[in-house]
Amino acid sequence: MFTPISRAFWVDRVERAWNSRSIVWLSGARRLGKTVLSRQVSDGRYFNGDLPSVRDRLTDPESFFGSLPPRSRIVLDEVHRAEDPAGLLKVAADAWPDIRVLATGSSTLYASRRFRDSLVGRKWPIRFAPVLWRETADWTGAADLERRLLNGGFPDQLLLPAPDPLWFEEWMDSFFARDILPLFDIRGRGGFLRVVASVFVRNAELLDISSVARDAGVSRPTAVHYLDILDGCHLTVRVPPFHGGGRRELVRRPRVYAVDTGLVCHLRGWTDLRPADRGPLWENLVLDELLTAIPQSRIHYWRDGAGHEVDFAIVAGRDRVAAVEAKISPEGFNAKALARFRQAYPGGSNLLCCPFVDEPIPRRLGGFDVTVCAPSQVAGLITA
Repeated sequence: MFTPISRAFWVDRVERAWNSRSIVWLSGARRLGKTVLSRQVSDGRYFNGDLPSVRDRLTDPESFFGSLPPRSRIVLDEVHRAEDPAGLLKVAADAWPDIRVLATGSSTLYASRRFRDSLVGRKWPIRFAPVLWRETADWTGAADLERRLLNGGFPDQLLLPAPDPLWFEEWMDSFFARDILPLFDIRGRGGFLRVVASVFVRNAELLDISSVARDAGVSRPTAVHYLDILDGCHLTVRVPPFHGGGRRELVRRPRVYAVDTGLVCHLRGWTDLRPADRGPLWENLVLDELLTAIPQSRIHYWRDGAGHEVDFAIVAGRDRVAAVEAKISPEGFNAKALARFRQAYPGGSNLLCCPFVDEPIPRRLGGFDVTVCAPSQVAGLITA
């Protein structure tokens, strides 16, 4: 068990979400630290859904919520273990709106129909990410990019001087046994995990479903089904192409990112990183930050038929699209793709996300005004 470290950024997100909804649903992959975070909420009464005694109490929501003091703040950890988690939270939202509930649980539950359909408009979902780049120094004592990329953002692994391969294998087994089997009708464990591996080793690449299916030894429809589950469970993020029509640019194939760089490195068999490895992994960290501040529907990438590509194209308003490039160093930036992009879409800010930036720095690069910034600063700059 890792030492509890302050997750002030996430606690603040919960507090602000409670201003809009009485139910906050914190979902994320297993072992990211949801329980530790939930215990850091001020004045929160903690209930562990793994305990049979707690699950017994939750079978009678009226009695349970009625026994709480007015305006209570409670944590229902591992809420997916309750007999009817959606019904439980619906009762809380409708009958006890003065009670603030932080419900945490497997992201797979959020992907299931019985949860999503019952709580529309009643909950504020927060997608919990691996340790963000802005948080890394709190865990490693310094902003150690190599360690964050290679070990990944699971707290158990980030605290180690080097990643533990056995831990990642056990995580994969636990994910399938505890998150997938209870909620989805999947009989082929091997085929499913091979799809996971095939997608993860293609991290940050264009998604080729036929190749994934072939590598995993499953049919294409099966691969499509498994990939949809992975998206719904927050194990992958598909970033669609941005296109305006009438130009030679990609319009269909998304790029796919894995939930954690440590899992990517493990499945690739990497024990150290070469310069060419770091760039795509850094894109994962930039995307994690974007997803905390910007609706996913506004996040795209751009690529034309000649292969010119902008890492992230973010819709910032009418006729304004921010171009966001993820680079380890500003010296690695080539303005050729940006020039092609701006010929088609002239309106919007140009941002260069780099790891070791304290304050945004305006620069003139390749004939363009570009702001060098940290990933956490993008949301405040995209309308510039």
